[in-house]
Amino acid sequence: DGGPAPAAWRLEGEAEKVVYSRSQISFAGTKALGDALKIFMPKSTEFMSSDSELWNFLCSLKHEFSPVILRSKDVYG
Repeated sequence: DGGPAPAAWRLEGEAEKVVYSRSQISFAGTKALGDALKIFMPKSTEFMSSDSELWNFLCSLKHEFSPVILRSKDVYG
């Protein structure tokens, strides 16, 4: 049968691509990210000796600098 694959097969294939894509970024991008941090934030990389420390540092930045979304009721009462 040369017909299209069921929707469940397509979703499963797409999910695998996302996982594969993300794993490529995490392994390939660590050195480039570390180099960029050394240039723009020299003191921030002094304590990073492993990928997990780098990840923890980035997560702390996310929580520290996450935006606050205000709704109209927050502004106008």
